[in-house]
Amino acid sequence: PPRLSPEQLAPPAPFVYVESKRDAFSPQLQDFCLKHPIAVVRGLTAALKLDLGLFSTKTLVEAWPDHAVEVRTQLMQSADENWDPTGRRRVWACASHRSHTTVRK
Repeated sequence: PPRLSPEQLAPPAPFVYVESKRDAFSPQLQDFCLKHPIAVVRGLTAALKLDLGLFSTKTLVEAWPDHAVEVRTQLMQSADENWDPTGRRRVWACASHRSHTTVRK
């Protein structure tokens, strides 16, 4: 297969800036997101006054210390190549080892 350029592998993502709660719930934003399944929506958390601290590790440990978490571990590889676990063959699939723990651990 032909080799893709860096621009083809990582095309620029369309973005929109949200300034108010009204913008956040507008049909225009919904249409934008439906037309661009991969998009950056800037300013959304500020417009909705979301407290991102609620999602900190400390808050999660205090609220749900024994909540189950799935952990995925992958071998580090270059950004534009993917090799099988033996390192001999280029592959499309990316292997990851799955384990489980809790928020506290």
